[in-house]
Amino acid sequence: MADTTNLRTGISDLVNDLVKILNNTTHAEQQTALQKIINALMILWQQVIFDQLNQQSSDYQAAIASLKEAQEAAGQAKTDLDNVALAIGKATTAAKAVDKVIKFAVKLLV
Repeated sequence: MADTTNLRTGISDLVNDLVKILNNTTHAEQQTALQKIINALMILWQQVIFDQLNQQSSDYQAAIASLKEAQEAAGQAKTDLDNVALAIGKATTAAKAVDKVIKFAVKLLV
């Protein structure tokens, strides 16, 4: 089985940061958006455990980079809640990048 530690770690680190933002924001729309992306990321995290993934693929590398970018945005949002919308957008992009690697949404449709 391929070692997916870096992908799983990236997802869980991002989720941890998003939960901290969720606990600090008082905007209902942002709370809902954060909860949805946290749920999606946790489903993707679980699927990564089961899949055989090619760490050398460009999609895999893009997912790692996107997760890092999202975590940086989440870090900014933890210190300045004006950046929550940016963090939500980056986290959504990261989730889509991870899904492109594991093709989970496609698996649900087939």
